[in-house]
Amino acid sequence: MEAQREKIRTALMDGVIKVVVNNGFDKATTRAITSSVSDVRLNDAYIYRYFQDKEDLFQKTFMRADRKFIQTINDNLHYIEETDVEIKERCRKLWYACWEFLLGNKDEYIFYLRYYYSAYFKEYALKEHMALYKAFMERFEKYVPQTKDVAGMMHTLLEFALSELAKADDPNLRLNEREKRNFELVWNIILLYFS
Repeated sequence: MEAQREKIRTALMDGVIKVVVNNGFDKATTRAITSSVSDVRLNDAYIYRYFQDKEDLFQKTFMRADRKFIQTINDNLHYIEETDVEIKERCRKLWYACWEFLLGNKDEYIFYLRYYYSAYFKEYALKEHMALYKAFMERFEKYVPQTKDVAGMMHTLLEFALSELAKADDPNLRLNEREKRNFELVWNIILLYFS
């Protein structure tokens, strides 16, 4: 029973991603969301059975993506700990691991980007998002000089990654010249915070 419940919750979250990526939040009606679910036949009432309301569905979908992205960064922080490797190369490895993850989940993070810049984010997800990133920042701060604005740097890098993802038109795009250029821009952002 719980497995079926989780399958439906996941299907609804995946459905809202499809609708928002293809049509925007203003077209994300309950009917459009349930109609976009292909695995299971659902009616509009399922949203209210599994979520408080449509805004809760949006927020839970955003926070799922937020947790997955933070987990990806955490899983790859070992690159930063490779003290026998030049710092620029360590940052490059971390950036590419995160970039590959974003490319592999492009629609989810296009949704994430749209939600992040929507009125929904501030009202429904900001507090939980900041708590999640606070825990991450505490882990990451040991790699950054004490006087530096880690939160500002991470915010700038996140915005850059998401805006570049939105411009990436080929879902199979991998480390070509554009991605190499993007890392050089990332490196320059990092240097701004360290100088």
